[in-house]
Amino acid sequence: MKRALGVAAAVAMAVPGPALAKGLTERLQVFPSHPRVGRPVTLQLRPYELGSPAFLGQDFAWRVTAHLPGRHPHRITLVRQTRDPYVWSGRIRFRSPGRWKISVEGNQASVMKFDVPVRRGRPSVWERLERPFIAQTVPFGSRCPTASPDPRGSLSRIGFVGTAWGPGPIYPAGLGNDAPVLRYSYPPAPETGWGDWGGNKINWLRDLAYPGPVLIRGLRLDGPDELRFNDGRLPSLSMRQKGRSNPSYTRVRIPGCYAYQVDGTTFSDTIAFEAKLYGS
Repeated sequence: MKRALGVAAAVAMAVPGPALAKGLTERLQVFPSHPRVGRPVTLQLRPYELGSPAFLGQDFAWRVTAHLPGRHPHRITLVRQTRDPYVWSGRIRFRSPGRWKISVEGNQASVMKFDVPVRRGRPSVWERLERPFIAQTVPFGSRCPTASPDPRGSLSRIGFVGTAWGPGPIYPAGLGNDAPVLRYSYPPAPETGWGDWGGNKINWLRDLAYPGPVLIRGLRLDGPDELRFNDGRLPSLSMRQKGRSNPSYTRVRIPGCYAYQVDGTTFSDTIAFEAKLYGS
């Protein structure tokens, strides 16, 4: 887990890339996905080899540019993170509004291109809460570093029942009491309308010592798959905590090691858990 104060705002746009080399793909995330003119924007790139996090040397030659159609491209330098060497990051400020194009290439790579809409104006509180992900990558097959209970006590401390996973002040109830595990069925029943996304109920609970806004997102730590929220054939990438108790669904397609990221105005926390099929 990691707590951070005053971290730059971020919204995640996850873009799975084409093959860079034999068996190598990447996922690029832009924070925020709808940047504001002149505001700092962070890019995080996670490469994968055959579906597992890929450890690449520091000299791997990423070539990343951003440009408006008909304009000169701006080079974005990606640097391998020290604290998580499976993740590469870079920063840029877009100087004018419009639909910018970002291109990503690697050694012997085909080009990945996608759009980033840039707007004028001040960021909302939700944009300021949408910070880059801080959970560390887990090599495929390694032990999942699941969350520990809050040392201050169980959920009874705030008027509920069960284990308080994570440091608070926001807790996911429904992951079990002995270990944080999301149990789910796959494929989902047709009557759910969930398409190819499984999942199960999670009730998000708030310690009223923190009354401010809360944004909840997540990602898989040992692979490229996404974590999403609530109903629908294509669920949302994020949810906002409403009130003291907020029933929801956590949605996944693949078993593995995942983490929620919970962002408030004074904290950023991660709560790692395992997603497992019923009966496994």
